[in-house]
Amino acid sequence: MKQFIPTLLFALPALATPAPAPDTAADDPQSTILLCADTNHGGSCINWSQKSHCWDFQDPALNPFNDQVSSAYPATPNIAWVLHADYNCGGAQVTITAPGADDLNSLGFNDKVSALSWHVA
Repeated sequence: MKQFIPTLLFALPALATPAPAPDTAADDPQSTILLCADTNHGGSCINWSQKSHCWDFQDPALNPFNDQVSSAYPATPNIAWVLHADYNCGGAQVTITAPGADDLNSLGFNDKVSALSWHVA
């Protein structure tokens, strides 16, 4: 019996299964913001959704809005969107939360946005 127990103990670790990989989609959700070229939802607008990392306006969908955004409206109340003046989320920045900003000029940020990021507020 003494010889069987060590064999059994060495066999048990081989039966262990690895933990499942984390659900990265749930770990890095998306959030949405409405960006408009003019104040008060005016001019051309884009409803932009992204994950929580930095996103430059070099993206073809956002490029027409580079240094053109005058109003911004986050869609989710507990999300803070950070508007950055430079690519790679650099330079001056302003943080916007819902219900948003009808006139970025009042924040000193009219026509200055070149990158976006967000985080839970």
